[in-house]
Amino acid sequence: GVRDVGDVMELRRIEAGSSLRATTIGAVHSNTNLISNRMIQPIRDVSTLARIKSAWKTPSEQPVARFPAGAGGIEITLYGKHMARLEPGGWLWDESVNVYMFLLQKRDAQLCSADSQRIPSHYFNSFFFDKLLVPERRNAYSYNAVDRWATKIDSTKGDVFGLDKLVIPVNVEKNHWALAVAYIKDKKLRYFGSMGGRGVEYLKALKQYLVDESTLGNIARNIDDVGNWEVVNGRDESRPQQDNGFDCGVFACITAKYVSLDLDLSFSAEHMGSFRQMMTLEFLDKSIIDRKRVNYLMRLYCSGSVSTPVPVRKNTKGGNEWFAMSQLSK
Repeated sequence: GVRDVGDVMELRRIEAGSSLRATTIGAVHSNTNLISNRMIQPIRDVSTLARIKSAWKTPSEQPVARFPAGAGGIEITLYGKHMARLEPGGWLWDESVNVYMFLLQKRDAQLCSADSQRIPSHYFNSFFFDKLLVPERRNAYSYNAVDRWATKIDSTKGDVFGLDKLVIPVNVEKNHWALAVAYIKDKKLRYFGSMGGRGVEYLKALKQYLVDESTLGNIARNIDDVGNWEVVNGRDESRPQQDNGFDCGVFACITAKYVSLDLDLSFSAEHMGSFRQMMTLEFLDKSIIDRKRVNYLMRLYCSGSVSTPVPVRKNTKGGNEWFAMSQLSK
């Protein structure tokens, strides 16, 4: 069967093997679009769909799932009202977006545990920018309001600059979701907005935060060039765009998911229904469920055993296993 994060270790071993063809490695990196496309296929299993739709109809104040996703591990509960907003047409609550960042963080820790060569990433919640920019005074930057946030980055013992990426959801004016990402190792800042926003003030604030963190932070690094890092505004590159007024939260979460895997953003507005189903299942199972599918497909390419995806079917009782495996099937 296909393992979970253990696939990453196997991928590493395969890549290091003397029998691996260079052309196969090239195929992995040149086929990220194909891997991305495998992530947007809809769920077709009848029982899984029934489970998802049942969650959407949960009474508003009935608890559905609890997560230690708050500050200091404080519990955050998703209720029926949060599930209802995952149904097509719903605007995601703050709790849903922030719990999703928690799940991505949890997965990153699992991947790093399985692969000692992987550089960790970190996911702040949406309150980072709320505090950094001081809501009462829109553009009033305040490093002091977030100067302790980096100390909670366990993977690097509080060192922001030891990360691969720093990923942060942005609640723009409390009526639109976007995403800001600091590619620490690449020395680049990017803003992902699904309605054409540039995100200039958020990128400016994020860059200043990194400048301050490098000199004033818990682990001062005195990195002289932070102020010169590349900034890519939301309109400077093509981004997937929504075609309605309510899918922005899904766009932000799924963009974070793709970014976490270094995949091309090959999805569009037409895929949001499938992603809403997938996110519902992830909340119910308290786990990001793309690992097996993507890692397994990459392993097929790396091993050189196939040049194109092959049908793979496996009947299991667990929703995660079914979803991961069946989406590799034709």
